[in-house]
Amino acid sequence: MMSSSLGLGSGRDDEIRGSEVWEVRPGGMLVQSRSGGSGVTGIRDQVPPIRVRVKYGSAYHEVSINPRASFGELKKMLMEPSGLHHEEQKLIYKKRERSSRQYLDVAGVKNRSKVELVEDVASRERRSLEMLTTARREKAAKSLAEIDSKVQKLSQQVLTMRAKADEGGEVEIREVDNLTAILMTILVKLDGMIIGGDQKLMKNKQEKKVRELVETLDKLKLPANPPNDGNRRPQMTSSRKAATPVDVKNKNKIIPPPQQRQQQQTRNNPGAVTTTKWETFE
Repeated sequence: MMSSSLGLGSGRDDEIRGSEVWEVRPGGMLVQSRSGGSGVTGIRDQVPPIRVRVKYGSAYHEVSINPRASFGELKKMLMEPSGLHHEEQKLIYKKRERSSRQYLDVAGVKNRSKVELVEDVASRERRSLEMLTTARREKAAKSLAEIDSKVQKLSQQVLTMRAKADEGGEVEIREVDNLTAILMTILVKLDGMIIGGDQKLMKNKQEKKVRELVETLDKLKLPANPPNDGNRRPQMTSSRKAATPVDVKNKNKIIPPPQQRQQQQTRNNPGAVTTTKWETFE
């Protein structure tokens, strides 16, 4: 009987221990969990709340909180009355800054205890920088997405014009110039974006794509024998025609070549004899 009663008692104790949840306190001590398991009212909820007076500048805020809560939870409750983000707050109790993971009761906070709230300037600047970096990344991602969509549409137009030229059709130089100008504007915009990581790889990929499209358009503007009309550029020749000499005094008169001038002088003076043989005197 005694052994059986002990056995029953042992099984009951195991059942009670099984329903309990254990946790490690900040000092390293293993204690019962502050929150109860499912179906059981937590020990933390059974503790009556305390009122903590928090000084921020010249103002005081009184907060009702569970004594087994952490300083981090107290910071979150102070966000609305103080206007500070919980990551920008410093809580000082008994002239010591308290960690967000530290519990109020462990630090000795009791009912009507006074806690000082100070703004953490370094954390605020760091958080502002993180927010600015995040905003820049989001803006860059949006711009890259818009550019990618636009480049895809322009790529289809370039391919259509190239196919038309390959089939012997006429391509308007004006349209080629317009597309080239749009692509160059996109290239300048990509070059001015300062980003890193995966976004930089996407940016380099788009720049390469735009340069390839510009090169394709440049080839379309240099066909083998372009017709000389109003829409196409005339064929440029490398040789220049010899300029005909013009009299400086009278620009309307054209100076004839030397042979023509000699013939004209002979006609004007019939008695003059012109010869090209010269005698040599010793």
